[in-house]
Amino acid sequence: MLGGAIIRSVVHSYADRLAVDGKALWTTTEELAHVNALTDAIFGYGRLQPLFDIAEAENIEISGCEPVHVQYGDGHREKHPPVADSDEELVEAIRFLGESAAPPRPFDDAHPTMTVALGDRYRLHAIGFGLAHRPSVVIRHHTLTDVTLDELADTGMMPHTVARLLRAAVLARKSIVISGDQGAGKTTLLRALIDAIPRTERFGTLETDYELLTHLQPGRNMVALQATVGMGETVDGRRVGEFSVADLIPEALRQNLSRIIVGEVRGCEAGAMFEAMQAGAGTMSTTHSHSASSTMDRLAARVAQGGVLTTEEAFRQIAHNITFLIHVVLVDDTWRGGIRRRVVSEIRQLTGAMESGRPVTHLVYRAATGTSPVVFHPEPELLDELVQFDPRVGGML
Repeated sequence: MLGGAIIRSVVHSYADRLAVDGKALWTTTEELAHVNALTDAIFGYGRLQPLFDIAEAENIEISGCEPVHVQYGDGHREKHPPVADSDEELVEAIRFLGESAAPPRPFDDAHPTMTVALGDRYRLHAIGFGLAHRPSVVIRHHTLTDVTLDELADTGMMPHTVARLLRAAVLARKSIVISGDQGAGKTTLLRALIDAIPRTERFGTLETDYELLTHLQPGRNMVALQATVGMGETVDGRRVGEFSVADLIPEALRQNLSRIIVGEVRGCEAGAMFEAMQAGAGTMSTTHSHSASSTMDRLAARVAQGGVLTTEEAFRQIAHNITFLIHVVLVDDTWRGGIRRRVVSEIRQLTGAMESGRPVTHLVYRAATGTSPVVFHPEPELLDELVQFDPRVGGML
């Protein structure tokens, strides 16, 4: 690479000048270290770059200029050297990454938080400027970006019978919402569900930041849309250039899409998700929640916050537009020397009926917990429909 050759030449020339000036000679190892540091600063992520080179890392946790904690897939953590000599240096490094992103993301007093995609496999979140005692950064490494339901079943996330049911549900164009705590595997499961979409379909993904990464898979007829933060403010309080997930809905509907995937529902995305569901069948999404039942409360509250619908009306929208609620959990046994496992703990079918102002659900699947046995009891009417897409759906666990 020409750039690398130039860097090596510049560093070598500088080392020669030091020798001429009577300074200490650099060893070959020291010279190589300077070459690598300069290469990382120009072509990579500066002092952060060595952390990105850890292939097995899942989360990189940075607190100011303290040593960095790297969490691996099995849950254990290791300490690494600091990536900044001061908190201010870390802030400047993160600000530079945001400004270099496409689209750019601000990180300053007026924008004290930032989420930005780095390359094709990483998501960085930073918070500071008084909201945190010290600037805090977490970099998430998306390790499973091209995955199938069968592969997740092989890892023990769910039985293969459940994987077949979910695949048939995707083929039958059922609307699905995946819930779970942070890091439970929601996005990974959604990627696997997206993989089950027939290659004959054209679909779209709507995200605040690219995380599903389906657009990286060759040969998929799809469009990936991402919201933009915008800069400054206009008279009506919106930032110049701001484009939310909700704003993307009408644009997506003009893209001849068979279905729309809303990556994650946090706030205004709830209304966007229901818009997508009403526009076409087969919509899928994720949201943070502690259980399948609390997912309904969370979604209803998000929709009601918009002021267009009451909570009861929001519940009715949930009952009419969502077919399956899938809840995933992270089982963390690292505290006793074990590992972390991601598990589909529960699947509920919304029947479309209402009772006491809330949607009625049917328990389709519940993973075994302690002394409680596994439950797998799809409704006969549902099985009759799904078996048309996979005759094995009606099998036993």
